Formats: sequence, C-alpha cells, structure tokens
Amino acid sequence: MSKSSRTLVEKRHWLGIAADAGCFSMALSHGLAEAGQEPKSVETEATVTLEKAGEGFEISRINLAVVAKVPGLGDDEFLVQAEDAKKNCPVSKLLAGAEITLDAKLVT
Repeated sequence: MSKSSRTLVEKRHWLGIAADAGCFSMALSHGLAEAGQEPKSVETEATVTLEKAGEGFEISRINLAVVAKVPGLGDDEFLVQAEDAKKNCPVSKLLAGAEITLDAKLVT
C-alpha cells in the first residue's frame, strides 16, 4: 500500500472515531430528552486502541468517555441512558467489530 493510500485509510478511521463520539453524544442527548431529562451539556471523547493485524493495524477497542450535566437526573438512570446510547448509536453499530467501552460521568 502506498503512503498516500495509508494516509487516506488512516483519515477514514479517525473520521469514524470522531463520528462515533459525536453520534453517541447526540444519541444520549436524544434519549435523555425523550425520557424528560433535558441535558445542559454532553461532552464525549473517543479513544482508540490500535493493534497489529497481519501486515497492518486494526482498531480493536474504542473507549467513549462522556461527561454530562443533566439537572435532576440520578447516576443510575444516567448510566442506563448512556449504555442505551452506546448500544443503539448507528456509528457504534457500524464499528461493532471493535470492543466499545464506556466511562460515563454525571456532573452537577
């Protein structure tokens, strides 16, 4: 694979990861709003683990770290909503070959 081809593939991977973080934030915000809990803020960061696979590399794990401010919402319900967003986010489904983990934090 030429260097320019590798660069294009790498850019597509990173765009996918950024899309996963954004999609997850939107899915969580939507789920919270549907449950009557309008979030003040939702911030998600995606971190990937790359592993050697044959002649190249593969994304083996994606960790979504989310911090949200949702007045009146308890930790247990927040975790339920966050797990549901992780499971149902369309981009997470697309990246289902990788293990996707979640660190969810509700702030006041």
